[in-house]
Amino acid sequence: MTRLFRRLVLDMGDAPDVATLRALAGLAAALGVDLHGVFIEDEAVLALAQLPFARQYRLPTGEWRPMDAASVAAELRDAAAHTQRWMAQALADVGIGQGFECLRGDPVTCMAGICHTDSIVVLPPPQAVAGQARQRWQPALEITPASVLLLPPRFKPRDGVVAAVLDGLDDPGLALACRVAAALGADMVLFLTEPASAVHAEQVARTAGVARLVTRPLAGVTPAALLAALAGVRERLLILARDRFSGDLAQAGALAETLGAPVLVLASLTAAPIA
Repeated sequence: MTRLFRRLVLDMGDAPDVATLRALAGLAAALGVDLHGVFIEDEAVLALAQLPFARQYRLPTGEWRPMDAASVAAELRDAAAHTQRWMAQALADVGIGQGFECLRGDPVTCMAGICHTDSIVVLPPPQAVAGQARQRWQPALEITPASVLLLPPRFKPRDGVVAAVLDGLDDPGLALACRVAAALGADMVLFLTEPASAVHAEQVARTAGVARLVTRPLAGVTPAALLAALAGVRERLLILARDRFSGDLAQAGALAETLGAPVLVLASLTAAPIA
């Protein structure tokens, strides 16, 4: 079976806790992708360290000292190496592919450079400590074709259905949604903007091994319409198309918070799938 994505990309500059990291590994496995950590050495910090008036507050002495560019660069390298080891140890018993990448430069430019169509970028909730990572990714995501996984606060796996909003017969997200539901052993609720495609969807779901599929019509893919349609449904994951969703990523993040489940916003999937 061909696949649409290669990796789930996670900013490790504000490393998540172990539970969140392992939960993301479970989603990566269901999606059939690797979990790829990214650590960015911000060149602005290194440039600041080279200025003669730059000072650094040192703990535990409580003293302000001149910044040393070489020391700051070494500290960033050490932080990246520590984060890479921590990630490997946390996922040592998880059977998925893992990657780690350390980049140096402007964070937005670096992130835009790795937001490819074969990537799903993880965005943490704004309220989390890792909200700084969200602020770094947001500008890059506005100009790139990557798909986005928006996490709810205190994300952890839970029982529930995989809910998806699809356009019609040729929506490439259909096979992906069915694959995820089958891998998680979850039922699937499929909202169709073209009700005539229900028979085709049932065939794809059976082929993928989805235990139970329920199809429902949906007139519009707005945040309000989605919340109304999902009333009474306990979601484990919501999947929707970025180019059909009338809201922006901030509204998709609000959906994740309200539902208490991750929201996967798929970018245009018209490109050829990955072999």
